[in-house]
Amino acid sequence: MEGAAGHDASVEPAAARRVVEESLGDAVIRGIDDFVFRDIEDEATALDVFSFVADPQIRTVLAASLRGARWQQKVGLVLARHKGHPAHVAQIRSQVIEYGAITELLLREVVRQERPRGLPATFKALIERAESTGLLDERGVAAANRLRDGRNRVHHDADARPFKISDASAALRDVVQVVNQCRTGAGLGPWVPTKPAPQ
Repeated sequence: MEGAAGHDASVEPAAARRVVEESLGDAVIRGIDDFVFRDIEDEATALDVFSFVADPQIRTVLAASLRGARWQQKVGLVLARHKGHPAHVAQIRSQVIEYGAITELLLREVVRQERPRGLPATFKALIERAESTGLLDERGVAAANRLRDGRNRVHHDADARPFKISDASAALRDVVQVVNQCRTGAGLGPWVPTKPAPQ
């Protein structure tokens, strides 16, 4: 049946419903995204976390990776809290791996800035170089090695202890330890991760 303007009126309700569904979906996604980003570092703050890294492109990658891992951590708390959720362990593993990757890249850049020639080829060797040059102390080395071990747990192993929420929190604490030792070496104050504000 055609309406006054010559259009098929039966199409309009379906089109309108699709627009409403898409708008609702967009609103839900925006709402979740806004909620998750509310209590983590904004772009400027995340860039400042890595202000000791001279290369602006690497600093941007580190900042974006940090925000992504922090976003993922909060999404996990909101959407995949239950241990039985199929995404639970995978989501935590992803955060731990990302925090390890962030640490490897930032150490590579800090070591490169200290001594551009003969850059170590492995994460383990980067940690050893950072220790020998005084960039990391014993606590920083221990934190970096835990992050390296976590990053290396990317493969499924039936005998390995499954990841828990506390592993993601511990990985964040270790990243903070390594970052703050690099910041201290550059004469900068410590980074304190953004925490949720009281509602």
